[in-house]
Formats: sequence, structure tokens, C-alpha cells
Amino acid sequence: MPSINVIICYNAMKDSVELTQRFGRARQKDVTLIVMEERDDRPVTRLQEVEELQTENVISFDLSKPANNEKNTTIHQRDREHAALKLMLAKNDCCSNPISLFNEFVQKTKAYVHEGEMTKDESGKFHCKFVYESELRTLDGSGSGWNKKSARADCSLVIIEQLKTLAMTKM
Repeated sequence: MPSINVIICYNAMKDSVELTQRFGRARQKDVTLIVMEERDDRPVTRLQEVEELQTENVISFDLSKPANNEKNTTIHQRDREHAALKLMLAKNDCCSNPISLFNEFVQKTKAYVHEGEMTKDESGKFHCKFVYESELRTLDGSGSGWNKKSARADCSLVIIEQLKTLAMTKM
């Protein structure tokens, strides 16, 4: 339908992508958009500003230039770790389920955990090692227990205690 130049929107748009799609339906540059209902928290003028910013970012993007995101990456990682630490300290149940708490922290901080080989000594005790790696830091933790789960829990608790110590020193 190449002759469409007026679009009437009866429902509120939820984001700038939807706005772009509505304009795209006309397939013309000179299009009038009539909005019958808009959200209070997302007026059409704000959606247009976001769309213009996104278009500008796409146009100015140059794959041949290296991204200068090292500083931003560090700031974002620090913010993630700080927020995750606050949540972890607020829960205050690290002793009841340290594996779950540690896994949640790792997930929220977008970090990596490498689990070393689980070993069993001659007394029957299991030993394991975790290495927590984020953009900011690397932490090692070793744990042991009479079964694999308790060894992992002990190892998780060791790293949690290191993280708490870091929190006290403002990371």
C-alpha cells in the first residue's frame, strides 16, 4: 500500500520500536501519525526522542573503530557487584544456603566461576576450588566437606566471606 500517508493509532504505544514500526507501515517519509491514546509515562514526544537517539546511534556506529568501553565496563561491573553485595548482606542467610547465595551473586554480577576438580582424600573428605572472575577482580576459594555438596558449600562460603571483606573496604 504505497499511498498511505496517515496512520491512526487507537492504542497507546509501549516503546520507540513500536513507534518506528507504525511509521514504517506507511513506507513514506511524509507521514502523519494520529495518536488517539498515549501513556502518561511514555508520551509520543519522548518515544520520538528515543527513536531519534537510536537512529543517530545506528548511523554513527562504525565497526572499524574499537569500542572505548573499558571505563564504562569497569563502572558497570562495580555497580553490579555493589548492588549484589547489598542484596547478599541484606539476606544475611549465607550460612543456611551459601551455594544458592553465591550462585545468585555470580548471576547478578555477570561474572564467571570456574570450578576446579573435585578430589577426595584418603580420609574420605572431598575438596574443591572455585575461582570467581569478574571485570574487576579474581577471587579463589577452597572448601572441603564429607560430601561434594558440603565441599561446594564450604568453598562458596569462603568466597562470600572474601566478598563481605571487600564490601567493608568499599571494594
